[in-house]
This record gives sequence, structure tokens and C-alpha cells, in this order.
Amino acid sequence: MRVHKPQSRKLKEASTKGESLTTAEAAALAGYARDHIGLMIRKGILKGHKRGRDWFVEASSLYDYIQKKPRPGRKKY
Repeated sequence: MRVHKPQSRKLKEASTKGESLTTAEAAALAGYARDHIGLMIRKGILKGHKRGRDWFVEASSLYDYIQKKPRPGRKKY
């Protein structure tokens, strides 16, 4: 199983520019599954909007969430 690490540099650049990311782009940058990003938008955890049939998440919202929330799982010491 391959684990994706968050690409915080690219995500931080996108958040400072005020960009919106597709759920697939957000998932690749954050290390979450695309469906999980969509779930967080629907629950109101992340700010997002729908254009046509596609969902978009605000990069600043995702970046703030990652900075505040620790990753689940066993901690490495």
C-alpha cells in the first residue's frame, strides 16, 4: 500500500493565491481520498462550491484544516 504525503508547499502557494481546487487535486495535495474531501465539504468542515457537476474546494480552507488537524494513526517518534 502506498501512502501519500501531503504536499504542503504547493497547497500553501495555492491558498495564498486564493485558488479553488478540484476534489481530485485537493486529495492529491493533502494525502486524503477524493471521496473524503467531498464528505468534508458536504459536512461543512471545508469551504467548497459546485460548478456544474464538479465540486471545488478552497485551497485556503484545506490548508488551514491540515495545519490544525493532526494526521490520524500511530505517531512516529
